[in-house]
Parts: sequence; C-alpha cells; structure tokens
Amino acid sequence: MSDQNTPPPRPEPPAPSHQTAGTLAAIASLVAASVGVAVQLIGDDILTTIPPWVAIAAGAVGTLTTAGLLYVTRRARLPRPKIEVDPSERLQQRINAVNDAFSQANTAFAEAGVLADELRQEIATQQAAHQKLTEEAERQRTLINMDREEAEAVQALILGDTKSDRKRQRLREWAFFLVGLLLAIPLNIASNLIGDQVAPPAAPAPSSVPAQPSATPTR
Repeated sequence: MSDQNTPPPRPEPPAPSHQTAGTLAAIASLVAASVGVAVQLIGDDILTTIPPWVAIAAGAVGTLTTAGLLYVTRRARLPRPKIEVDPSERLQQRINAVNDAFSQANTAFAEAGVLADELRQEIATQQAAHQKLTEEAERQRTLINMDREEAEAVQALILGDTKSDRKRQRLREWAFFLVGLLLAIPLNIASNLIGDQVAPPAAPAPSSVPAQPSATPTR
C-alpha cells in the first residue's frame, strides 16, 4: 500500500532567519549604548538634577530586555522535537483513506449505472420513435403509389373513352358521307327522269314570213 493516502505531517513553524537575529542584536546594542550614555550623563555636572536611581533603573531594564531577547532568539533557533505518530493510528488513517476511496468508487459506479439505465431508456425511446416514423413513411408511400395507380387508371380510362368516342364519331361521319353519296346518285337520276316527263311541249318557233291577207271579200 502506498503512502499517497497518508495525511501529510503537520508543518513546523519556520525558525527566525539570520535577518531577524541581526535585528534583535541591533536592538540590544542600542539599549546598551543608551545605558552607557545615561551613566556618562550621571557623572557629568550638567545633569546633576537627574536622580541616580532613574539611570540605574534604565540600565536594569535594558539589561533585562537584552537578556530576554537573547533567550527568545536562542529558543527560536533550537529545533523542535518531532511528534511521533503511532503506527496503529497511521494504519487506521490509511484504512480510513482506502475506505473513503472505495466509498467514492461505489458511489461513482452507482451513478454510472443510473446514467447507463437512463441512456438505455433514451435509446429505446428513440428507436421506437424511429420505427414509428418509418412505418408512417411506408404507409404514406403506399398511399401515394395507390393514388398514382388510381390516377393513371382513371386517366387511361378517360383517354380510352375519348379515343373510342373519336373513332365512333369518325366512323359515323364516314357512314353519313357514304350514305349521302349513295342516295345522291339515284335521287339525281330520278329527278332528271321526272323532270323530263313532267316538262310541257316546246312552243313552235315563230316564222319569219309575214302573214298574207285573206282573199275572201267583205260583204
């Protein structure tokens, strides 16, 4: 088992750097210089009005402050003892981490199963809709073909009737023509014969000789 699931150790606070130590040393030097100046001023005649105990108290405070700063700096530089973790506790932490990982994996698998079921249902719904659309398209195609066949049959029937009517009309016209022609010949001959029999005799043509007067005397 790897240590990846082991919680990282608590980070230790960083020790003061050399810059911090130098700053503390400078402060201590300033306090010591202040104490020395105060002692010199006490010895002068100019500041004889300052009580001696004030200078002594200032020196004591500076000394204590310097000692405290040095102690704090030294304590900060000392390495802190590492807290040892109990092996059983570390093992328990690893077991808990593994259990959490298994729990998360089971949750992920359960969610994946739910998503897979939803996906299967969606696919089944889409397939049913596609099948329904295919059947409807096939039915419409069949109806269109039937309508087309019926239209073609009606058109053929109409065209056939029209052609038959035209043919009959043409035959009828030829029949009338032939009958008229056959009837016209004997009627013409009969009319000529009847005309010859019924016509009156022709009048004699007038003579060109003038008529002579009668010889009978008048009484």
